[in-house]
Amino acid sequence: MLDDAQTAAALDERERSVTHLDVEVFGRPTSPDGRRRSPTVEEVELGLLEVGDRLAVANALRRQAQIDLDTWVAAADGRVEVKRMAHLAGVARATLYNRRAA
Repeated sequence: MLDDAQTAAALDERERSVTHLDVEVFGRPTSPDGRRRSPTVEEVELGLLEVGDRLAVANALRRQAQIDLDTWVAAADGRVEVKRMAHLAGVARATLYNRRAA
């Protein structure tokens, strides 16, 4: 079992990763905010394509993470309490109960 320091370090690393998303594959995220002029139609279309790409990747990652969550919860096999599993996975306990019932 991870000790408190290991758990805290892992959760801190998760927070840093989320705060500084690595989206290098997409280049710098675009946004029309703060522009001095209205974006052209082409810029709007390219921006929407970029957003769509990021949303598609996020949805795929979420689907895979849910599969992995189910697998790890099953692997816990009663050896790790639900409260701790939820804390480590960053989900509500209800999420774990609902996924186990499905």
